[in-house]
Amino acid sequence: MAAKGVVGCLLCLASLVAGADQPRTVNERLVELSAILGSGSPAGPAIRVQAIREIAAMGTTSGLASGMIFDRANFRFEPSAEVREAAALALRHVCDLRNRMFALRIRRVADATLEPEPKVRIAALRSLAAFPCADAAATVLEACDAGKEPDESVREAARELVRKGLASSAY
Repeated sequence: MAAKGVVGCLLCLASLVAGADQPRTVNERLVELSAILGSGSPAGPAIRVQAIREIAAMGTTSGLASGMIFDRANFRFEPSAEVREAAALALRHVCDLRNRMFALRIRRVADATLEPEPKVRIAALRSLAAFPCADAAATVLEACDAGKEPDESVREAARELVRKGLASSAY
């Protein structure tokens, strides 16, 4: 069983590096990339980041795409902060921005009690800034407060997002 996973991962890696010579549907490509981003994949962080960026560039909001990206943004499932950061940035591209439930899930990635790495929290706040809902705006505004966010770099990034303007008119 593990050999199948390694072979699948190697095939996906080859297609990432060499490019695709046959047209495939988005779902077919997502299934291929799931071998790289799935749990137990032997792919290294750089390959996982590349796969995440490819999914973000597809512009799909399919459940498979958002599910894989949310898993890679989760501290409990992904040990690499570099991969979690790329995933947190990609969330705004794979989530339906009109769906408040996605914003609520991204709030967990931006939470200092659940995510230890400041750069991942900053990436999550950048994704939240694209959501036109009060919950997303509230999370960005709360991150400006030293009582809610312990890291100064995250607070500064949140203040910058507020200066640029959030997508929500609810704040």
